[in-house]
Amino acid sequence: MDRSQRTIKDYFAGKWVGAEQRAVICRAVASALLNSGVVGAIEVPRVGDAPPPEVDDVLAAALVDVLALWDQEFSAAANLWPDVDRGLAAIALARPIVVDLALRWTSALLLRDEPAPDAALWAEQGGGALIMRALLDEHLPGLSVDACAVEIGVDSRTVERWLRKSDPVIPSEQNFASIAAALAKRGRASEGDLLVRLRRSYGAFALLRDVATISNWRLASRLGQGLVALTREAVADFGEGELTEEFRGNHFLSLRLGMLFPSSAVVLDELLTHDLDPFWHDVVLALRDRRLKEHLSRCLRILGSLGSGPPPELPVLAGRSAEDKRAVYEAFVLHQMTDNSATPDRIAAAQAAGKVVYRLPAQNDLTRIANRLQQAEDCVARRDFRGAVPHRARVVALDPTNALYRFSFGATLWQAGEWDRALEELRESCRLDPAWDRPFVEIAIVWLNRGMPDQAIFHLQTRGEEFRPRSDHFNAHEGIALLLLKRVDDALLAFERAVALNPNDGLAFDRAAECAFLLGDTVKCRRYAKRAYDLGSFDSHRKYLS
Repeated sequence: MDRSQRTIKDYFAGKWVGAEQRAVICRAVASALLNSGVVGAIEVPRVGDAPPPEVDDVLAAALVDVLALWDQEFSAAANLWPDVDRGLAAIALARPIVVDLALRWTSALLLRDEPAPDAALWAEQGGGALIMRALLDEHLPGLSVDACAVEIGVDSRTVERWLRKSDPVIPSEQNFASIAAALAKRGRASEGDLLVRLRRSYGAFALLRDVATISNWRLASRLGQGLVALTREAVADFGEGELTEEFRGNHFLSLRLGMLFPSSAVVLDELLTHDLDPFWHDVVLALRDRRLKEHLSRCLRILGSLGSGPPPELPVLAGRSAEDKRAVYEAFVLHQMTDNSATPDRIAAAQAAGKVVYRLPAQNDLTRIANRLQQAEDCVARRDFRGAVPHRARVVALDPTNALYRFSFGATLWQAGEWDRALEELRESCRLDPAWDRPFVEIAIVWLNRGMPDQAIFHLQTRGEEFRPRSDHFNAHEGIALLLLKRVDDALLAFERAVALNPNDGLAFDRAAECAFLLGDTVKCRRYAKRAYDLGSFDSHRKYLS
């Protein structure tokens, strides 16, 4: 990747770029990582009877998804808080992505039966020099720089630039080939393994160096070391014993989908049992509970308060220098429960784990809303819907014309068993934003959960034409209602409309497979069940293909 291009430099500096340019940049970064050998060669197992996809396609899609998430959230942060410290924002957004990459990297290592790395020489400012020095000491021990240059077939000044502690030069691809060939002659490793090692180490170093340009090397190094630590712990727990085909299939999907794959929750659960560095603990917790958006929002709220003026003074910072204060905020504030969004049970759990929790008073309604939203999500994550109701009600009271808040309140109310109040709030949400079909569909979901699919389909089909075009969410729930009414032909058409709009909806493919089976269409049933399996929904595959 040509990092000298203006658009790419702007992107790494956190500046907003157009959608088309963002896609090009994401693909360029993914291509650069693949070419660098960061993940090495991988055996891609078959999933079902489908031929295995090309590994380049799998990894490119995974990395593009990760970088697209970073880009989306960073752009949102820049729009909401234009004064936000770019370096701090980069770290806050990068940590969840590092956890996701650790899951993918763990899968890559397990699929190759390869152990996790013991260290990350590349995760330091002089990492390029450390990488080269370790290789030369291992394979050409005791030789001078001039002698090493002769062995590799380059000028001695080139080797000196590789070994320079300040801003070391990264060898070119041609240099990689020469180094690998020369070192392989000593017989300690194959040329192919050395190439993978060179590309992986220098590729990771180049990526962290880019991160450091928009933050600093101390934090970039923590990201790199964290990636290695999380990966090592995951491999230690899941890498023992012979790998079954089912295990390989699951880890192939983890490689492809990262934290979105359901089985990744098992890995995240295991990581949470370890004594994690606090720098990572809350991030892993947020991803395990599928609360990435809320976690990022909390990080960004704190960053926003830091960027809009002097940060609130914490007692622990009294009398410290400005530099020390910044270090504490970077390493401590971003991962701590520092506002009223921390519910009492979470505060107690944090204190029981030896953490110090500081409560900062909310300064305005915007912060109060954000805090209440977080408290509501904490309750919902524990399926304590009754506990979430007062928090949702307070949010609506603070901002009564917000259709999204009304929708969330209504959805929480029916799950708490307050059906009539739920319908009132959902209808008000529809009134506030008539073009948004989510609260309209939620009303149908209320009827479905009350065991009244006929009322649900009447509701959807009476006013459903108001929404142009209908969303995949609308079509999928129309299909559910039709299937419950045994109108299987119509249900299949609805599910097919849903997956045409959202080809990654595994549940809709699962239900489409069920409809096809009931209609005797074995070809469609098999095709849809396999697609559902690939997307992590296994019911139809187990029922009809096993």
